[in-house]
Amino acid sequence: MKKLQFFRQTARWQRRALLCLLTAGSLWSFAQPDESKTYHIRSFTTDKVVSNFNNGDNDAPVMVETEDETSFGQKWKFVKAGATEGVYIITSAGFPTAAIDVAPNKNYFLLNWTANTASDNQKILVQAVEGEDGVYQLLWNKTPTMGVTELSDSRLQLTNNLTSQATWFRLVETTEQVLPEPNKWEDETCFGENKLAPHATFMPYATTAALRADAVRYAQPWNDPNGAEWLSLNGLWKLSWTNAPSNAPEEEFWGDDADVEEWDTITVPSCLEMKGYGSPYYINVDTPFNDNYPKIVMRAGCVNSAASYRRTFILPEGWENDKRVVLHFDGIYSAAFVWVNGEYVGYTQESNNDAEFDLTSVVRSGENNIAVRVIRFSDGSYLEGQDMWRMSGIHRDVYLYATPKTYVEPGDFLRFQYFQLGYSVDPKKLKKIRLSTLRISASGNNIFCFSKYSGVDPEHSQSGYGPCVDNSTTPRSKSFTFSLNFGF
Repeated sequence: MKKLQFFRQTARWQRRALLCLLTAGSLWSFAQPDESKTYHIRSFTTDKVVSNFNNGDNDAPVMVETEDETSFGQKWKFVKAGATEGVYIITSAGFPTAAIDVAPNKNYFLLNWTANTASDNQKILVQAVEGEDGVYQLLWNKTPTMGVTELSDSRLQLTNNLTSQATWFRLVETTEQVLPEPNKWEDETCFGENKLAPHATFMPYATTAALRADAVRYAQPWNDPNGAEWLSLNGLWKLSWTNAPSNAPEEEFWGDDADVEEWDTITVPSCLEMKGYGSPYYINVDTPFNDNYPKIVMRAGCVNSAASYRRTFILPEGWENDKRVVLHFDGIYSAAFVWVNGEYVGYTQESNNDAEFDLTSVVRSGENNIAVRVIRFSDGSYLEGQDMWRMSGIHRDVYLYATPKTYVEPGDFLRFQYFQLGYSVDPKKLKKIRLSTLRISASGNNIFCFSKYSGVDPEHSQSGYGPCVDNSTTPRSKSFTFSLNFGF
């Protein structure tokens, strides 16, 4: 009888234990952080909140400080890290690319690092404290016998003493973080604004005669043109240089009536560092900034400088009414903003590529002014980890050119089809033939066709082929005429 009573009591205990486990499991699931919400992580003992002090850089310390509702470095998001229940990485709501890292190589003092749900150093097991509503321990998922503790100097570190209330934290829902507008040079989604589409190199001339007269450039196209619809902006510019973009001048630099007479003078094109503004960096396999894409936070001894260039120019007569005016940069290292006559024109960040902007709506007859702010390093600089000297500035030619307002632009060719031009030649009289000119007239929108060069074998007659705009694309004109001149 006593043995039977013992087994009955044991069975009741097991049922109660199972019920407790099931209840605890339900509470665990219910009490987990919500990925859609933003939290303050509040110390149970001091009421301070976890913060990265508004610094999203890698290696920035994560500590506790007095709550400040305006501080976006105190707000955190919990992001699931794998299928295991209760395991998260904790990302900064103000710097979404940064997450709390336990930093085993830094004596387990918590810091920021680039968020990575696969990183063991960032996986935190959120465990409810028994008997305390809304109180949790933040355990290292890799070694759950270690958890985050608050030290007397406000630092946070992993500890093995999980019995201390210094390892207890509350998760208090707070307002969503409105992210600050990123700097364009630190925004990986932006590498240009108001830029014209790239195209084959060309230089416009008003007439065929003017083109033919420029024999030097035709033979050596690296020379400046003579007689083209072109105006060089190379030469002397005014300059204000500073060692940080935040210190660069604003409207007093790009405004239409800005007075920069007292500024330095610099020759364009040139590298700023070779003119005494900043130092050239020779860095082989590393970068002069921390590896925290797309942020540009410079390493010790390096600066991300800003150079503000300005000059005036006289618009050639007739360009203000009948021409489309384009500003062309052969190269700016690394990012640049452009204003003309006080109007914002656009942005580019392709160090060694051309950049073009349409100025037709902002130029005027007579004197005009152009202002260019150059940022030395941008998020695009992460692609330039090469064995090279790193310098900056408007380091290649800059000029204006003009075309008629009705013009042919390669970017207009959306679709192509082939057309055939047939011809035959007496092989006894001719060894080859070339298509020397193609003249086009069109009604309505711009239409353009051209023929590829075709040689003729002495024993055969051949046809020439070339692409032509598909006229089925509305609203293009459906009729055009062309004529061909053959050279012998």
